[in-house]
Amino acid sequence: MRPRFKPAATAMLGICLTVIGLQSCDDSSRPWGSGGGPGGPGIETARKRASTKKSAKFTGGGAGGGGAAAESRDKEVFQILRGWPGASTREQNLIVARFRADRGLQPALVRIIELESRYLVPAIEIAGRLGLEDAVQFLHLIVLNGKPKPKAAAMIALDRMDPWSNQRLSEFLGELDEEVLVAALGLCKRRAEPPVGPMIRLLGDGRHRVRLAAYDAMPEECNDEAAQHQLLELTKSETTPIAMVAVQALGDFADFPGKERRLAELVGANRMTVRLAAEDALGKLGRRMSNNAINALHGRLLDPKTAILEKLECLKAIERTKSINADWLFRETKHLHPTVRMHVARCLVLAGHPGGVEILIEGLSVRKTPEISGEDVDYILAGSRAILAELLGRDVGDDPAAWRKQLPALRRARPKRIRFQPWKVH
Repeated sequence: MRPRFKPAATAMLGICLTVIGLQSCDDSSRPWGSGGGPGGPGIETARKRASTKKSAKFTGGGAGGGGAAAESRDKEVFQILRGWPGASTREQNLIVARFRADRGLQPALVRIIELESRYLVPAIEIAGRLGLEDAVQFLHLIVLNGKPKPKAAAMIALDRMDPWSNQRLSEFLGELDEEVLVAALGLCKRRAEPPVGPMIRLLGDGRHRVRLAAYDAMPEECNDEAAQHQLLELTKSETTPIAMVAVQALGDFADFPGKERRLAELVGANRMTVRLAAEDALGKLGRRMSNNAINALHGRLLDPKTAILEKLECLKAIERTKSINADWLFRETKHLHPTVRMHVARCLVLAGHPGGVEILIEGLSVRKTPEISGEDVDYILAGSRAILAELLGRDVGDDPAAWRKQLPALRRARPKRIRFQPWKVH
């Protein structure tokens, strides 16, 4: 197929570092180095040129040159850019191909970027996909001084031409604006080894979009001990969405010291949403799950205060260990809700325990009670019958007696997997 807390002084330091980085970093830390582009003027030259032209009217001349002919080109480019934002991927690819084929349109595109005119963001995005060297110096100026959306687009465009270093990405991740942060995190996602520490900090950001982008960009491994500690601390956050996304990230990372222990602790957390995230994360450990973690799941499963949804999540995690204590599971779960028992049966069948088939046949006799709703009854009947039919290879109906006649064949079944998964439909 899947939050930030930071003092204002630290955030301001990030902005200062961004400015200092563009003025003083060496050639390896930004696209095209200090020259602004192959054979082009430097950043200071571009700054002076741009400052004298900010008020210029976009009508030919400038980078386009050529009077009436250039003005006609300018209007043509504006017309093309007007349709860029709502265009499909295929349509955008065709627009880029048009600019690539007709080089006479490119100077007008550069001039829009130089003067920060209308349709600036579409012009930046197309220039980045074209790799327009003439636009590089102006893109750097936008990264340095531009408004959030053009700046984010310019960061991405320049990265296409020459990827930013991790140092510069870290500086971008220290800024305050949401557009810039989401763009920087998107660039991190393209890296095999991005700056994990600053990314983990953003899991603690108060804005959902930033947290989601940070989670989505996380690599598979976190070998930085300071970042590991920071992530473990974030799971303790009193802000539920922050704690949840931190737990999800913890579950996705490759194992490191303290990871499983913390997840097992969170199975006992006060907030159900955090517990669910921890149970799902433990399930991802599979065969690597320790007995302590399995015992934590057992305890939550048997707790009478645990909701059915969470019990199913615990069973799902236990099943993924491939080492189910079938006798214990059959004996200790007899008092649970029939919906949960149906999933217990699924686990027992996969473990080769005969009690699984018995529970499924019993499920066909479930009737509505104050504790079992009509919806539950329909779900249990359908689920039990579906699993039995999968084991037998055919469906013999709703009558429990008809299925009991098939007990020898049902007990001989040794499926490696069962397609029907109750937790996905309940």
